[in-house]
Amino acid sequence: MSTDLRVLKTKRNIQQALFSLLIQGQSYSLVTIDQICREALCSRSTFYAHYTQKNDLLEEITDHYVSQFQKFLTRRLESSQTTHFEYISQQLINQFILPSQPQLRVLLAIRNDPTLGLEEKFQKVIITELSKKSTKSRTLIKLYAVNVTTIFKMLVNNELCSQDLQQLSVWQEKLELTE
Repeated sequence: MSTDLRVLKTKRNIQQALFSLLIQGQSYSLVTIDQICREALCSRSTFYAHYTQKNDLLEEITDHYVSQFQKFLTRRLESSQTTHFEYISQQLINQFILPSQPQLRVLLAIRNDPTLGLEEKFQKVIITELSKKSTKSRTLIKLYAVNVTTIFKMLVNNELCSQDLQQLSVWQEKLELTE
């Protein structure tokens, strides 16, 4: 089933409009559909032809990044490459964070609904994927997922330096969850 290119372009324009408003510093909760439509150069009826509400737009966007993250994590866990934290962090930065850093930064800052939040969705992915590969307790895996998403946020926000990653690598070796 192929999707009409006009639909894809319109949805992309609407998504980019939301990102543009958020990157300019607007709070997600204060962004209106009218603002999104003005930025996307579309009408409200066009917006509503694709989304029933603003949260549907946000959910579609976050689901896209969650899907990409899940693919990255699945490949990472299935590969026989090193589990060295610095190496994995560099892969994550280069393959996932840098291509979409401004978008990830604003999505991670949105805290209006835990079911829509990117951080919470990333945690669920980590828990699900590690639970498939590890015999560790569910509680330990959840704790690990919270730590990984915190580190991910810090990487997105450029709050970690190479020395931090080296120290985290030492800690990672002691907490290895996959066999």
